[in-house]
Amino acid sequence: MSEAELKQYHTIITDCWQLFRNHSTPSAEDAFWESLIKDAEAIYKKHGGSSFAVRVASEMINEIENIFKVERDKREAKQVAMFR
Repeated sequence: MSEAELKQYHTIITDCWQLFRNHSTPSAEDAFWESLIKDAEAIYKKHGGSSFAVRVASEMINEIENIFKVERDKREAKQVAMFR
């Protein structure tokens, strides 16, 4: 693999890390999810629709969604416990 190709992978991974970092505290607000999708689409476009960029950014979105669900479930469980 050439140095230029390695740099391209590095840039994609760095961009996806920033996507994750900037959206790692998800909320239920539509604006949050719209921003996440918009930022992911910008990564796809920046890297010319690279299949690697699409896959990594998609996994970041999946992980952020999982974080949201886990936190939501914890809050709901705490609320249920309060009423017992």
